[in-house]
Amino acid sequence: MSIEYNRTQFDEYAAELAGPSRDRPMRLAIEQMVRRFFHESDHKRWAKVMEFFTNFPTVISHLGQPGSIFRGRAAAIDCLKVGAEAFERTVLHTIVVDRGRVTCHIINFHMDASEDDEFHEIDHIVVVDLDKTNRIERLEYRDTTRRIKKHKGGQQVLGALVSEAEQDAIAVDYSA
Repeated sequence: MSIEYNRTQFDEYAAELAGPSRDRPMRLAIEQMVRRFFHESDHKRWAKVMEFFTNFPTVISHLGQPGSIFRGRAAAIDCLKVGAEAFERTVLHTIVVDRGRVTCHIINFHMDASEDDEFHEIDHIVVVDLDKTNRIERLEYRDTTRRIKKHKGGQQVLGALVSEAEQDAIAVDYSA
């Protein structure tokens, strides 16, 4: 199929790729980097996690009340450690990379040590702002309207739900 040449459309396309969409070739690499960040967080490899951050990052656990904004490397990692005290597995359901910002829909599976059979499934939106070197300068967790789901069945059921959530994930087609 032949597309008729239109100079105006070509100029608009070239301007877009040279301007606001210039990060397009890096989007897949940035998505993979964010996936790796959450993988390292799940495995509590804090030294590796810190490699993803700028020298003075901000982590916001939620903006519903004061006391949930953490500035600096030590405070940021302490915030992430508190969130990971319970067994946690993060599934990245959707990731959108665009012009220095990454927006993710994640599903966290939490199992408290005190609850040997019960665990929770929690949806969050995570907004990640990157600096010019693609390091995280701001990481914000946002609550969603989806209710927290409680499950019973221990590790076996948790594993099955994680697999189901991973299979249900949506990926951006970077070739389009």
